[in-house]
Amino acid sequence: MIYLLSLLFFILGPMSYSKVLGHRVLSQKNINYTFKDVCLEIGVKDSLLLEAVDNHRLDCMGQIVKVGPFCQRKMAKNKFFTRGYINRKMGEVICEAGAQVRLKIECDERDGKYCHSPKSGCDRLKSLFASRHDLNHFSVDSFDKKKVLNCHFSAQDEGKIPTALKL
Repeated sequence: MIYLLSLLFFILGPMSYSKVLGHRVLSQKNINYTFKDVCLEIGVKDSLLLEAVDNHRLDCMGQIVKVGPFCQRKMAKNKFFTRGYINRKMGEVICEAGAQVRLKIECDERDGKYCHSPKSGCDRLKSLFASRHDLNHFSVDSFDKKKVLNCHFSAQDEGKIPTALKL
């Protein structure tokens, strides 16, 4: 049975998940937190079972925590904050900051909705990839019979961006 499910995921997996073809953050700086640190902060003291639900949610002994709002609180004064996400391999929550974010998303079955109107599509993706940044470029290009959504975001005070971001 497990082999059948694995085979179905291998065959159907690429159709059910979009492809981030490119995600580049310029002048990037990260602050990393362990799962235990995040769970302790929300009040879960007995943190024996901590695991990532997905790239944006953490399970702290049955209490589900979104890491984006956690990182927004931790970086409340940082105007270069872009996003919070989970690095499953390292078992860490990463709070990311950067001067600019350049994003390329394949317009596939799942994310084609973002490509119908590139500006509104990029505006909707902003909360996931460039939280405190302004959208300054949006387009849809075609490569190898595939459409790609391009979104470029930059910090609001772009003229005042330091060469090395201070967190």
